[in-house]
Amino acid sequence: LTCIGILLQTNDRITKMRNAVSNLILNHIPERSVVGINQFDNSAYQLSPMTEITSNTDRSALVSNLPFSAIGGTDIDDGLLLCKQVYRQ
Repeated sequence: LTCIGILLQTNDRITKMRNAVSNLILNHIPERSVVGINQFDNSAYQLSPMTEITSNTDRSALVSNLPFSAIGGTDIDDGLLLCKQVYRQ
């Protein structure tokens, strides 16, 4: 279980996050790994369910679900709780 939290208040930071996480998903996470994407601000949201990476299509689908914007605060408690709940499913 890996939780990546980045304070996203400017478009530049969002772009850097998208580029870094895209690179991670596309080039570094091993085949057969299971990855999901959650976002948290004032509360937590699941952007992509847990997906087993078996092809480049899976990788591209995950990358397409990365957020383009961030609003509100940073409720890391809700974010970590959602990660834990999704992992247990």
